[in-house]
Amino acid sequence: MTGALVAAMRAHHAELQEKLQEQEKVNTWARTGSAQALQDLVCFLSGELLPHARAEEAHLYPAVEPLIRAWGQATATMRINHEFIEDLVRRIGSEADPETLRELILGLKAVFRLHLEKEERVYLPLIADHLSAEAQERILRAMHAEGEAHRGLAGAHRPEGLGAAADAGAVNPRPTGGSPAASPPAPGEAPGPPPGGPG
Repeated sequence: MTGALVAAMRAHHAELQEKLQEQEKVNTWARTGSAQALQDLVCFLSGELLPHARAEEAHLYPAVEPLIRAWGQATATMRINHEFIEDLVRRIGSEADPETLRELILGLKAVFRLHLEKEERVYLPLIADHLSAEAQERILRAMHAEGEAHRGLAGAHRPEGLGAAADAGAVNPRPTGGSPAASPPAPGEAPGPPPGGPG
């Protein structure tokens, strides 16, 4: 059953995405440094995008929390992050155009940074406070084993020419295991979590 709230939210999300994509002022400002183009963009972001986010936090999320406890999964949104990260990694590995490649890498950095921040601020404190040392060690061993398996598989299927570029000192934008955790850990992140782990 799709009610008025769901339909309205989907329509507004689509509208915001369309407006953001249509912000040619972003490109104009990047090319010319136009103060007016930047001001127009900031007005859209502060006048439409941020109020939408604040309204969700004030009214939508309190209604969603009990629904997740009853029928959902607390980690579902993080798994969607992983889907986006894996897609970006795949596209980076096959992209030839330098400008498109740059945009993809910047997008990956932004998504991955946000993903790590959510794990650091939400998941890790819960684990530290409520999961036994034995359970933590068991999970860590499993994550290391998963990461080693993915690294071996990625090395066996490395595209021809990629190794030579890396040996020559070129930047390789594809994480070794096709996983977000293959990137350097965020500041303050506990050392050791391998690629392929949860989150």
